[in-house]
Amino acid sequence: MQERLNAPPEILNQRREIVEHPFGSITQWMNQGAFLMKGLDRVRAEFSLTALGYNLRRALNIVGVEELMAAVTA
Repeated sequence: MQERLNAPPEILNQRREIVEHPFGSITQWMNQGAFLMKGLDRVRAEFSLTALGYNLRRALNIVGVEELMAAVTA
């Protein structure tokens, strides 16, 4: 395992930049430390709502409210 970690360090850096940032943001911004529901279907639904909120927040920050509302009504 150590050989795999040492071989391509840029892959791990890329993973940290792309994958772990949304989960850290969700944990910190939305206080989503642990799931409140039990059962796979309910946990999936809970995370889907959390991901939807995260994606909407990102869209608002990137595009802006006016442009997003214009895209939704079009």
